[in-house]
Amino acid sequence: MGAPENDPRLNPGSLSRRPHNPKDAPGATRDISGEAEDTVGDLPSKQKDYNQELAKPDPSSIRKPSFSAAQSIGISDQTGLHIILPSSASRATSSGSLRDLKNCVIDLSIPTAQGAPFPGLMLKNVDRCLIVTGRVSGPVHINDVSNSTLVVIARQVRIHNCKNVDIYLHCASHPIIEDCSGMRFAPLPSCYLMEGDESTENQWDQVDDFKWLKTTPSPNWTTLSEAQRLDDEVWTKVVPGKPGCSVEQILNKVGIPPK
Repeated sequence: MGAPENDPRLNPGSLSRRPHNPKDAPGATRDISGEAEDTVGDLPSKQKDYNQELAKPDPSSIRKPSFSAAQSIGISDQTGLHIILPSSASRATSSGSLRDLKNCVIDLSIPTAQGAPFPGLMLKNVDRCLIVTGRVSGPVHINDVSNSTLVVIARQVRIHNCKNVDIYLHCASHPIIEDCSGMRFAPLPSCYLMEGDESTENQWDQVDDFKWLKTTPSPNWTTLSEAQRLDDEVWTKVVPGKPGCSVEQILNKVGIPPK
């Protein structure tokens, strides 16, 4: 409800606008310096549960949670959803996470293409998913991911305990894998490139395998040939989805086999 017209807070000359002396307030205490200390703390902020919102039945095959009031992106415990973050999620300024996801298509690229990159991102316990992470100014940690396709733009990428994953990558440093198998790397699709990317060296194929110390090439990763890579039409027309297009159809189009 709005304040009534006679509310003194609306009158610049009212007593409520005058400087407040904390020592006159009932319940105020003093610290050892003699300054008054307010005993009333800030009201607790209530964080919206976006995962609960995503779990609600929806006739649309595509979910677009706003995350407009969230400081970080956190999506977890979801199955069979197509999630696209709109530009309002660009307000997230803390590292985010994608956890415990199965048979999902998730695109985080729009907020970071129109605003600042995410500072960091964690992917953990992901199976049979297509994930476009958007731009990340710091590290991306990828743990326990299998049978999936990822699009990653980051300063650092650390990959642990993953298998059968295709990664389309733009990375300013050597990607590092450990305890992985069946990893395939490719450069970032051209439709995700932005002005300034060419000035940063992309070391997508300079992979360091911490569990392979021999001089011969590691058997745990390889690169995708141009013929094996998905073309731009898949990224621009199939991945965004359209009415009537299921998540399974999109996953099949990007080469993720049915379970």
